[in-house]
This record gives sequence, C-alpha cells and structure tokens, in this order.
Amino acid sequence: MRKLAPRLLLLLGGTILALSIGEVLVRVFWEDLRPLRDVEINYPMAFPAPVTGLEFGFIPGSEFVGKYDGDPYGTLPENHAVRYAINETGFRDRPFPGRIDGEAFTIMVVGDSFAFGEGVARGERFTEVMGAALSQKLGEPVETLNCAVSGYASRDESGLVRKMVPWLEPDVVLLAYCLNDPIHLFDEEYPAFDLIMLRDLGLETDPSPDSPLYLWRFLRQRLGVRRVTAT
Repeated sequence: MRKLAPRLLLLLGGTILALSIGEVLVRVFWEDLRPLRDVEINYPMAFPAPVTGLEFGFIPGSEFVGKYDGDPYGTLPENHAVRYAINETGFRDRPFPGRIDGEAFTIMVVGDSFAFGEGVARGERFTEVMGAALSQKLGEPVETLNCAVSGYASRDESGLVRKMVPWLEPDVVLLAYCLNDPIHLFDEEYPAFDLIMLRDLGLETDPSPDSPLYLWRFLRQRLGVRRVTAT
C-alpha cells in the first residue's frame, strides 16, 4: 500500500498538470480553435421532400438567413449572416433545367451541411471553386450541381442519387463524405434530421451550459454535447 500511494499521487499530479496545460493552451488559441456556431437558423424543411419524395428535404423556392456568433475564419459579411436560396428542385444552386447541356462536363455533388455550404456564401463553396478550377485547367466547361442537403445521412444520399441521376445525367457523382454519414446503421430509429424532429415533438435542444473552463468548452463543442428540455 505504501508503494502504491506514491504512484497514485504521481498519476494524480500528472493528470492535473496535463489538464492545466491543456486549459492554458486552449485559452491562448481559443479564437483559432473555436468553431463557427449558428445563433439563428431555421431550415425550411418539408417531410417528405416534394421533388425527390425522400424522407425530408428543403422546401423548393424557399429562402432563409443563418446568423452566426462570430467570424473566426474571416469569411462572413460584416453582419455575420449568410442568405440561403433554394431552387425549385429543392437544392441550394442555380435552377436545374432537367437534363444538362451535353457540351459541359457535369459533376453532381451529394452530401450534408458541409457540401451544402453552411456558413459559406454561394459561389465560394468548394463545389463552385472546384468547377471553376477544373474548367480553367481542362480548357472546357465544367458544371457542378450541388445537391447536398443539411442533415442527410448515407441512406438519404444513396436515395438522392437514385432519384436525381436519371434526371440530371451527370458525368460524375461526387460524394462529400462525413464521418457521421452512416449513423443510421447503428440505430434504425435514429431520426435523419434529429434537431428538427425533436422540436416538432415539443422539445428544444440547446448547447450544454457554458463553463469558465475553456478546455471543457472546447471538448463540448467537438463532441456536440447538447441538453434536451421540454417546451
């Protein structure tokens, strides 16, 4: 027991020292580490999606604004707000005329909020940047069709491909894969767009309470810790 006590004290001291160093580092680099968070954004969703018939999707022709709590990456307008416009097919892009002109090489992009471009102005998303870069490099027109929908998981994306590819006839389908895309495989009851469905059930989801410890804030944001309260 006497031999064990010094080891436990050493372990405890090392843990406290490591946490203290982590707290100091996070405080120093907080502005660089702090992710962009939305303060006010209400997605105009339809259940099911009107055009594709999938479980849910954006309401065609709708517009909404996302307001954010800061601009850590220097990409937002002065008011920290981004306007989102949905076309008549239900996607955040120019109007889709059906079958695309065969002279242009077309890339259909499928994904969730990352590919959708949450917090990014249209025209500055990786899809538009990629299309412009490829057009310049290849010396021929390259069109990107952004069919990403916030909240989509792998099953939604595969359904979207089956619905839209025969209509758009793209040359390439690019999946913008996110690590949480296959979440539905772990729980068949997992709601595809959980925050909206919880709200419809009379529940509200809020970030867990702020803490004076910056290390906890950093870990909480990375882990997506939230609390659910009845309304």
